[in-house]
Amino acid sequence: MNNLSTNRGLLVYIFFSVITLGIYPLYIIHAFAKETNIACNNDGKRTSGLLKYILFSIITFGIYSIIWQVMLIERRKSYIETNGKINNITTLFFVLSLLFGWLTFGILTLIAYSKYINQQNIVNAIYNGNKSGIYETPRNGVNKSLEQRLQEIDKLLTSGKINNDEYKELRSKVINTI
Repeated sequence: MNNLSTNRGLLVYIFFSVITLGIYPLYIIHAFAKETNIACNNDGKRTSGLLKYILFSIITFGIYSIIWQVMLIERRKSYIETNGKINNITTLFFVLSLLFGWLTFGILTLIAYSKYINQQNIVNAIYNGNKSGIYETPRNGVNKSLEQRLQEIDKLLTSGKINNDEYKELRSKVINTI
C-alpha cells in the first residue's frame, strides 16, 4: 500500500527551506497539489500544479499564491468535513495571519502555516484509511463504532486483501483514534 505522507511539520519545513535556499517550499506546493488531487479526486475539482502557481504568482505580484492557498484550504476543508472529521484551519484565519502576522512578529503566520501543513496531514490520513475501507464516509452522519472498524480489518485479513503487517498497522491506527 502506498500511503500519502502524514508526518510533515513546521520545524522540518523551516529547516529544509533554509537548507535548500527556498527550493523546499516549491516542492511542498507540488506535493500538496498532487496529494490533494489524489485524495479529493471525487469532488470534481483539480488543484493546479507548481508551474501555474509560479507563473501566475509572478504575473500577479504574489496575489495568486494567496488565492491558490485559500482554494486549497477550502478544498481540503470540504474533504475533511465530508469524512466526519474536524477541520483545523479557516481561510479567514489564514488570510488574516498573512496580512497581520507581522504585528505578532510572525508568530501568527507560523501558527497559520503549522495548521496549513497539519491540514494536509489530516487529508492524507483520511485518504490512507479510506483506501483500506476503514474510514468510509458516514452515510447517515454517524461514524462507525470501534468494534465495526476492527471487524472490517479482520475481514480484510481473512479475505487476503491485506497481510499481517498491514493488519497490525491498520488495527493500531484504528485503536489510536480513540
